Amino acid sequence: MVAVCGKKRVAIECDGERWHSGEAKIREDMERQTILERLGWRFIRIRGSEYYRDAEQTMQRVMQELTDFEIMPEETQEFAPGTRDTELLQRVKTRAHALMQKCEQPDLIDVETIRAALQA
Repeated sequence: MVAVCGKKRVAIECDGERWHSGEAKIREDMERQTILERLGWRFIRIRGSEYYRDAEQTMQRVMQELTDFEIMPEETQEFAPGTRDTELLQRVKTRAHALMQKCEQPDLIDVETIRAALQA
């Protein structure tokens, strides 16, 4: 996820066992982070274990780091019910459905989460 305020950009990355473990993946993540940091980006990392131990404290830390990086919240927008059905959402649902259909190794993706999202 990216938080933007003016010309400031902060990447917020959630690292979990499934997608961010192993030497090759960690190296890839760090190389990408180094390149973006050279371009002026800042990073906030959330470890999955940290979040699941204490989600509220983790989010307070993230909010504090965003404040420290001078990333301030904009006006909040209220969304009326039924506004979630956008073209982008439909494209994401279509792609998720296609992935579910051709997935040869279902244990690599959380099929139940995708099914729940498709119902939204």
